[in-house]
Amino acid sequence: RHPSLGDFVIAPDGDAVLARLGVVERSLEPAAPDLFGLSDGPADPPAPVRFERFGEGRATALVWDDRRFERVD
Repeated sequence: RHPSLGDFVIAPDGDAVLARLGVVERSLEPAAPDLFGLSDGPADPPAPVRFERFGEGRATALVWDDRRFERVD
């Protein structure tokens, strides 16, 4: 959750991983462990989406376009 942008929802969808922010939904493209690319289309260079973890545990935050979204349970 971001204080002004709201909830950035990440969910599996078959073999894909989907990202949704408000009414906009896009697929995340894997790049490296905890790093994905998010783009608006084939001509748009992917923006990095990075998961942050506390130690070896589950993700605690997501950083996209220099914006930090804290995990909410």
